[in-house]
Amino acid sequence: MAKKLTAVDDRSAIRIRLLRHLTTVGVAKAPRDRARRVTRGSLRAPAALDGHRAPCEGAQAALIEFLRADLSLSFTMLRTAEIYRTDEPADCEAALAKVRAALGVIRSLEGRIEDRATWAEIHVRADELETALKAFAD
Repeated sequence: MAKKLTAVDDRSAIRIRLLRHLTTVGVAKAPRDRARRVTRGSLRAPAALDGHRAPCEGAQAALIEFLRADLSLSFTMLRTAEIYRTDEPADCEAALAKVRAALGVIRSLEGRIEDRATWAEIHVRADELETALKAFAD
């Protein structure tokens, strides 16, 4: 267990402990003993400061892939609701509720897309889904 700092500790000891605390990164879904230490050399300024967006590219790609998959799944759920419309009204309503929830998530996340063309593609597909959902209710 880490020693607690007291008022008698000097500033350099406080800085060292703070730096150790800030540079210890826990691995996701791993026990505490598997935490890895980040070295000082790895604490460089992100490349985004140079106008290059390399650190964000992976997150953007994952976001775009997720939204495309969610839209595709939502259209599939809408077709499923159409199949269950007459025979299984409860299942139809459950499928529609899932589509509405997915549309809400898509709308909330689409604003985070940085590329305008990709944003427009996702936005248009979300509009198509919303229109199909409204037409289904009629």
